[in-house]
Parts: sequence; C-alpha cells; structure tokens
Amino acid sequence: MRLLSRRRIVILAYHGFTDKTTHEGIENNHGKHLHVDAFSSHVQHLKKYYNVIPLDRLIQHYTSGAAVPDRSVVITIDDGYESTYTLAYPILKQQALPATVFLTTNFVENQDWLWTDRLEYALNSTTASLLEFEMAGERLSYDVRNNASKLACDSEIRSRLKRIPQELVPSAVEHVERALARRPPTDSEMPEIYRPLQWHQVMEMVESGIVSVGSHGATHVILTRCNAARARNELLLSKQLIEKRTARSCRSFCYPNGQVGCFDRETKGWLQEFGYSCGVTTVFGMNDQGSDAFELKRLYGDERGQIVRFMMTVSGVVGVLDGMKRRLLRMVKRARAVDEQRQ
Repeated sequence: MRLLSRRRIVILAYHGFTDKTTHEGIENNHGKHLHVDAFSSHVQHLKKYYNVIPLDRLIQHYTSGAAVPDRSVVITIDDGYESTYTLAYPILKQQALPATVFLTTNFVENQDWLWTDRLEYALNSTTASLLEFEMAGERLSYDVRNNASKLACDSEIRSRLKRIPQELVPSAVEHVERALARRPPTDSEMPEIYRPLQWHQVMEMVESGIVSVGSHGATHVILTRCNAARARNELLLSKQLIEKRTARSCRSFCYPNGQVGCFDRETKGWLQEFGYSCGVTTVFGMNDQGSDAFELKRLYGDERGQIVRFMMTVSGVVGVLDGMKRRLLRMVKRARAVDEQRQ
C-alpha cells in the first residue's frame, strides 16, 4: 500500500499528549491526548518509511508547483497544549522531524481554558448526580451519577454546543459549571493535561527550526456558526498575534472542528484575503497534487495510538477498507430498496 499510495500526500493530525497510562474518571476518555510512547512509535515508523516534510514545503507545492517527494507526510498538532512542548517536541527534535503546531491564540495568550476541557473537567470532578440547565432556550437534564453517564453527557453536550451559534457557547458552558458547582481552577491549579503552551516555549520550538506555527483561530469557534465579523476577527487577530509574538509570518490555518460544514467558500476566501496560503480540515483522507490548498484533508490514527492501526492508516489501508465498506453499505441499501418495491 505504501507503494500504491506513494504519490499521495498525508497530513497527520494530533492534539495533546500524556505520559499517564490511566486517567481519573472521564479525563481523556475521548483519547484526545495520545500517550507519548505511542507518539514515539509513530514518529519512528515515519522516519523509517516516509519523507516527513514541513507544511511550508507543501504550501510551496500548491502555490508555485514545487516538487513534493514520494511518500510525503506532514505532522500537525492542534490547539496548543503544553504537552506539545514537554512530551512531543523532544521526540521530534531527537528524530529531526518537522511539525506544525496550530495555536488557539487566546488559549496561549490569556491562558484561557478551551471550552471542551472546561466541560470535561466540570463533569469529571462534580459530586452531583443530576445535571439540569438551559441551553439556547431549551431545558436539559442529564444523569451524571457515574463515569459512563458522565461520558455520555459530555459527548451529547459537545455535539449540541457545536451546532448552536458560537456566541452562545461560553454562557452555556458557564450554566453547566454552575449547575454542577464546579468552576475551572486558577492557572496554578489547572490540571496538567489541560495546560496551554507559553510563548517562550513556542519560541524555543520555532527557533529550533523543528516547529512552525499556524493559526487555529483566536477562541476555537466554528467559523460557519459565527457572524461574519466574528469569524473574520478569529482569522485576522490570531494571525496578527502569532506574527507579533514569533516575528515570523503565519501562513497556515486549521479550521476548528474542521468537518464538512465548518468551512465554506466564504471562509476560504477570507483566508486568502488575510494572506493565508492553506487551510487544513479534519476531513479524513489523503491529498494529491491537485487538492484544494484551502481544503486539505488529514489522517488521524486510532485514539489509543496502536502502531498496527497507525501503519494501516498512514499507508492507505484504512481508507481503502472504509471505501469498500461504504460501497457495500450502498449495495445493501439498494438491494433492500429493490426488495421493498417488489413487495
């Protein structure tokens, strides 16, 4: 499969990292923070079998037609967690492999919690057995007596908050925190897994030549669920802050949430207007020589970091199997529709 997909361009997506084998309660139950040993295995595999290139080199391909080597892989890390510096960066540095870190700038600049982490923390640490609150005019009630019910509640509320106008998200999260009697602790007491990078750490990584920095917006809102003025500010202010803090141009953007519907023709146009050269998504897939530079797909491995699954993903095996599965499901659906018509 590596041979067959050698001309395809892989962009890998990571978020945070952890050195703990277990977490308390529902902390990291979504697998957002990959164990550092799994990341090390990924990097060693990439070093052996692929050409890991900087995102800037890929941008040069799309802007000027510069050549990209076969089996090219780009490593990207979203959000801006401190674990990028403490756990992932030493591995990248040891292997001399480049990566791009997409910063949520208010997270780093103001040490503001990401709302997803505030939600997870409140549910994980509460002693309440029932959560009742109002969101977007609707009264909601959830059982939160145990880890299973807390995790189900977390997933449901996340999904709801991603669908509503993003201006309403902060107040909705505050309603949850008040209902659970759990407020996020101060900076010094913030759990390690949720801590953001500090600018001096960003600068050390950038000055090493190993890491480049892109924007993930100012507050991690979904651009298409904001009004135009708010969305444009997310793009522009985050870019300006990164350039001010690093004294380097910021040309790459990562769409928050990043699925189909979280970006559109208008948001892509704004990126070009503000001087960005690419936009990466979380749409699962590989890219090719003719891909839209402002709609680049990414791959993300098994949330537990299993090396065999990772090898299958980055080589294209998982994509092929998923395609076969989709075709099979369509065939079954058509066959059932024919049977129903005959009846």
